[in-house]
Amino acid sequence: MPVPFSLVCDLLEASYALATARKSSTPALIAWCSKHRSLIDAPDTNLAALLSTLLPDKRADRVYCIQANGLERIIGRGLMLGSSRLKELSIYKQPGLGLDLADCVERILTATPNPTLPERLQVTVEEIDEALHSVAAQVRWSSPSIRVPDASVAKPPARSGLEVVYRRLTAREAKWFTRMVLKDFQPLVFDAYEVYYSCDPLLPSILKIREDFTIAIDTMQRLRREMRTLHPEKVYIERERLSSIKPQLSVKVGRQQWFKARSIKHCISMCKGLMSVEPKVDGEYCQIHVDVSKGRRGIQIFSKSGKDSTEDRERLIGIIVDSLGIGKAGCNIKTECILEGELAVYSELLLEKLVRCDRGQAELIQRQIINTSHPMAASALRNAFAEVITDRGEGLVLKSDQSYFNFENDGRPFTNHCIKFKKDYIGRFGEVGDFAVVGAGFNAAKARSYNIDGLKWTHFYVGCIDNREEVKRWNATLEFTVVNVVELTEAMLKTFVLYTNPKPVPVGENVQTKLKQAAGSQPTPMTVAFANPPVFDMRCFSFDKAGDTNWWSLRFPSVAKIHFDRDFSDVLSFTDLQEIAEGATSAPELEDSRDNLAWIAKLEQADPRGLAVDAATQLTATTMPTPSPRRASHNSSGSLPLTRHVTGSFLERSLELSNTSVSESHRIAASQPSPTTHLSKKHLNDNKRKRITFASALFSPPKKRRQSSREENSESTSLGREPVSESPTRRPLGEIDGNSKQKLQASELPPIAYPPDNENLKASPHTKDYQDKGADTSRQETGAGCQYAGPECQLANRLILLPSYFRNIEEAEPLFRTHGLSNIVRDAEAWIKNDTADSSQISDSQTGRNKILFVDTVKKEQETKTLLSNLESIREKIPEEKREWISVFDWRVLNHLAIYEDAETTKKYYDGFHDPWRRWYSGLI
Repeated sequence: MPVPFSLVCDLLEASYALATARKSSTPALIAWCSKHRSLIDAPDTNLAALLSTLLPDKRADRVYCIQANGLERIIGRGLMLGSSRLKELSIYKQPGLGLDLADCVERILTATPNPTLPERLQVTVEEIDEALHSVAAQVRWSSPSIRVPDASVAKPPARSGLEVVYRRLTAREAKWFTRMVLKDFQPLVFDAYEVYYSCDPLLPSILKIREDFTIAIDTMQRLRREMRTLHPEKVYIERERLSSIKPQLSVKVGRQQWFKARSIKHCISMCKGLMSVEPKVDGEYCQIHVDVSKGRRGIQIFSKSGKDSTEDRERLIGIIVDSLGIGKAGCNIKTECILEGELAVYSELLLEKLVRCDRGQAELIQRQIINTSHPMAASALRNAFAEVITDRGEGLVLKSDQSYFNFENDGRPFTNHCIKFKKDYIGRFGEVGDFAVVGAGFNAAKARSYNIDGLKWTHFYVGCIDNREEVKRWNATLEFTVVNVVELTEAMLKTFVLYTNPKPVPVGENVQTKLKQAAGSQPTPMTVAFANPPVFDMRCFSFDKAGDTNWWSLRFPSVAKIHFDRDFSDVLSFTDLQEIAEGATSAPELEDSRDNLAWIAKLEQADPRGLAVDAATQLTATTMPTPSPRRASHNSSGSLPLTRHVTGSFLERSLELSNTSVSESHRIAASQPSPTTHLSKKHLNDNKRKRITFASALFSPPKKRRQSSREENSESTSLGREPVSESPTRRPLGEIDGNSKQKLQASELPPIAYPPDNENLKASPHTKDYQDKGADTSRQETGAGCQYAGPECQLANRLILLPSYFRNIEEAEPLFRTHGLSNIVRDAEAWIKNDTADSSQISDSQTGRNKILFVDTVKKEQETKTLLSNLESIREKIPEEKREWISVFDWRVLNHLAIYEDAETTKKYYDGFHDPWRRWYSGLI
């Protein structure tokens, strides 16, 4: 059943009124669809034409090659306007009137309307859709599926169809038809999901599988017919029937939803479960359909908009065929497949380390899996982001570890969302500097999107000063190089109009400034120049060189702030901009840990209140010191995959036993930047004395003795004379263990460590062999001791337990020797079994030596989970009052402990944690 275009105009008028009032247009859409439900559900209604009318921007396959100026001429011929009426038609070009071409057409037809037609001859949606289709079919840039073989640019016969349509329309209909041709209803923008859902509740999901109006509607109607045959009483299709719909070659699959992350905390809050984390490539999205049976002719490439761009990307077909091995014995594609990829500009400079015969043609993105439900997820994500930015990457992409399509019965059954996490999305990241606003232009269609009366400027030209010194010394004429055109938000534009005084003059009459613009056309021509250029604080995510220039400009620029306290003398010079761009786009010659650590610190400060999200969740106040490189002999954990496991029950029990909270001073310190000055030798010695106390408090002491009040007062006085630490004093995480409740409650001083008892430990023969080996090693290493802190090393006199899988971890052995570890048991499982049997016979007053179990929570995560679970089951047999708790840490704590104890490393950094132990704490057993 044909749908009168006048009915659609009723909806457009009502929705437009709501949009201009800054209200949602959804109520008007729902009311209109309810009123005309029988018309929408009629079997012979062309729903594809209706959707194309309401969402003209979704028809990327149709290219008209008609802009406002060209359409103005078509309207003039169609309505046979004279010269005076043509001038009235073009009045929309004058700034400040708030009109667009559609408004001018409506004014002309209101004054001199077309002849009134009977109802049966009124224009229908189907006729308008056919007229637009005929125009697009003549344009060579339209999709091949709708294009005629000899298409070039729409010929006069095709465009004459538009002239005929204009002669049949009313004033209101001509207004909306004009906006349809230009594919711009601003400020009205329909929610595509609501439009689809109003036609049929399952249409949004079907369009996600087959993103083509005609094919998706045919699929929906086929399912309707099948359902009515089986279940005549049901009105809508059951959601379970969607499982029968499969993606189809030559029909683009809908993209997943994408969201922007503004900080590490915001990113983690949007994630659930496992996420694939990949570097974001600065390129162009493409979807590749492959039919192996057709060879090269079976490759079809769709762009992000949904348009078939195979002809435009013809030179890529050979690369795709070779990279997939189509036609070769090793090809893994049997019949057909659909792939997603990114078309990026290949850079020799950025990929110079890549050695491949086909480099720059086809690459697989490296990715890592992060469990966002894990306590260390924020740290892992932070390190991954810092590493990408340090390598001059664009950012990260996070994809959920779920099926591509999501047809659960929720409010919006779209596909699972993905997250873009780019540098310029975070706080003040991506800021470049101050630029002068040298001129402005006006676009009538864009002006309609602002709720500002009498608006004269919509686009602003920003530039760099070329002769700052000449102007200051000799009062020379200002010279600027225009580098970008930017738009403002409505709030910023209102502020600009009200509070700036740029002194606009027509470009042709401008003598106060000399402007050097880039060659080629601009999206909106500059109409006025500013004699008193205001200043914008600009930001961007990267830099690029436009096709018609050989210098750097801002890529995707945006205005961060309008400055009212600065003038042109404060803006960047053109040379400064080029130097900044060169440094930001050039790949680093050598890996620089300072840059990586600096980005980690910035990310922590970007979280709300400057407190890292993972530090806040662990009841710790994280400080953000300025990071610095360590000696090359110590491998930074930042280069390792940072997916860790902390047994939840261990950590929960630790916090329960600690009965502690963060003091107010710690919270305040968390928001303050840490000192970056170099410490004197005296301070280093003082810190070393404090490290002894810190190490003593880290693990429970083997014995306890009661101090006299005199000893307590003396020691308290002695400690009171020590200089105040640059970091706030806090309780080490090592204190939070099962032995905490056994400590003296009256004393605030950390317990004093004593050398381990010389008791003989029973062990199995297998364990005895390892202990003998450890004893031999001890005799060789005891003389050297720790290379950093000597006998004051925090690991001195500790019993180190290692799982059996440590035999294959060669990286840890040099660290054991560096810290002078001698008491090492290399079969922790067997030793703990024997220790458990011995502990059950020890009286309450006896305790063993302090023990640490080193594990690998990164590369041996699953083995570690199994190990800790088994050991916990074994040690549960020990009575609570006799149980000697064993602290569990990842062995990579030795890397950070070297930083902590090394006096030559004056700037300490532990992945955003206050100390090494908090960073790699894994629990208690």
